[in-house]
Amino acid sequence: MKSSATVRGLARRRTALVVTASLSALLAASNATAGQKILNGGFEGGADCTAPATGPGCHWTFKDNAAVNTDPHTGKQGATVGGQGSARGSVTQQLDLTRGIYSFSFWYKPSKGGTQTPSTVKIAGKTVFLEWVKPPQGSDPQWKEYQIYLLVENDKTEQIEIFSEIPPHYHGPSFQIDDVSLDDFR
Repeated sequence: MKSSATVRGLARRRTALVVTASLSALLAASNATAGQKILNGGFEGGADCTAPATGPGCHWTFKDNAAVNTDPHTGKQGATVGGQGSARGSVTQQLDLTRGIYSFSFWYKPSKGGTQTPSTVKIAGKTVFLEWVKPPQGSDPQWKEYQIYLLVENDKTEQIEIFSEIPPHYHGPSFQIDDVSLDDFR
């Protein structure tokens, strides 16, 4: 016969295991139902997603050297930002954010040709991505994923802006973006 101390110890371990499993399931469920803040992160709006105006199905605003393309990471469409010309390119969207932690990600690649493109992403006025995107020499550019977690300190309507600048002696190619995501991580 087991002593009462052994039985109580086993009961505590089982209770701790059940509490841990329940907490893990609860956290997983809260992340599974967490809200996606980016609308149409795949730019799949068809005719609604064309520069410079946007239609109701697109949710993005394209300015200057920015447009929908048919070279996506997934789906049928992606977006092009930048390129040779006298104006920068930008793609923006208004976001309703609440205080909390978010997981932000997107896929990008440089276009063929040219040298390099200054590529920037800002959310709520904070720079979350800044890179000179440069096409590889002698091969086709490959898609790369970028991911970061960010803290939003107050409830507010903010903006995501994906853009290229025009540095002196600009000869850079455009860059492609697709599968843009901003998930509530609570």
